[in-house]
This record gives sequence, structure tokens and C-alpha cells, in this order.
Amino acid sequence: MTLISNHFEALYFTDCNFDRPLIFESRIVIPTRQLGVLPGHPLNPTEQMIFLSQCYLIFAGVKKSILQLTGYIENPPGSHHFTPQENKTRIISQEFTPARVHQQNLTLFTLEGVFENPLEWADWEIESLSFFLMQDTEYQWDFTELWIDKTAFPVRVLVLVSGDRGISCIYEAGKNYQLVFWSFTYQEAQEWLLVNKYERVEQRFPQIA
Repeated sequence: MTLISNHFEALYFTDCNFDRPLIFESRIVIPTRQLGVLPGHPLNPTEQMIFLSQCYLIFAGVKKSILQLTGYIENPPGSHHFTPQENKTRIISQEFTPARVHQQNLTLFTLEGVFENPLEWADWEIESLSFFLMQDTEYQWDFTELWIDKTAFPVRVLVLVSGDRGISCIYEAGKNYQLVFWSFTYQEAQEWLLVNKYERVEQRFPQIA
């Protein structure tokens, strides 16, 4: 996995799609598709904008999140022309209490994009201490573990992937390896699994060079 801090100003959101965000404690992780990356960003060595097919926007130490959603419809059907629906705007506002927050250290991040099912345009403001962009890569990880919930039927299987500097991701095998948890440390990921009553399969699987 590749984790880039800052460089938010080199991202282009207008054409991107958001999936359901993960929110825990004072952290928001937004799975994102077709994110534009401008020249000058560490992930873009070219002189033209490129698009990431899949990545994650990570806001850590969040103080406030204000998400405005506007419903859209395709009119006429099949035309790929979309118009906003009247009286179909809603606002989701959340406040958090991140540890050791000093007001002068907070940054206001603004982004926009589209949610699907239902189709909604998103205008999002997130006030947080830091921002990271994570891109999954096939080979940059240290080891994986399998964790299971024996009380579920069929058995629910989660895959913990620990990578550079201990950054850990947990994916659900039965849902096309959808990300369900993200943390800066292996210990935090392990504690989340134990609190949620998962048991680790004994064998750990290191990366094979």
C-alpha cells in the first residue's frame, strides 16, 4: 500500500465517485474511484492529470464533518443527462473530539463527488488535523492474517493486511474484500478485531519476496 500525506491541493474531485465512508473515533476513510491527480503530486510523474481507479481518502483527527447531499435523476432515462431533484437535499453534520486538538492546527478540506444508490451529488467539508491518500498496491505489504467470527453462519472471514510502518487494513472476504477498518498501527487493528469478537487463525502469512 502507498500512503501519501498532504498534497490535497493536487487532487481533482469533480469526476470522482464515493463509496460508503468508514467513520470511527475521529477518523473518516472514504473509498473513492476515478480520483483525478494533477501533475506535481507524488503519484503523478506525468505532465497531465491522471485518474486513480481505486483509492482511499483518509482524514485523521477530524473535528467536524458537514456533508450536503443533493439527489439527482437521469432525465430522460438512458440519456446520461442528470438534473437535481427538487426538495431532495439533505445535510449530515457530525462533530468529533480528537485528542490533543489545537484549533490553529486544524485544516478545512473541501471536496465534491458522486454517491451511487441512491444517486446523490456530494459537497463535503471536513475539518481535521491531517489528510492522507492511500492507494492499494499488490506487493507493498509485510504480512496478512485471517480472523474469523465463528458465531456467524456462514463464518465471517476478515483479512488483516499490515504494511509499511505498521499501517493496517482489514478487508471482508465475503464482500469482495471491501475495506472495513483502517489504522496507523497493527495493535489498533488487532484490538478492533478482538473487541468485535473475532479470533485469529494461528498461521500468519508473510509476503513472499
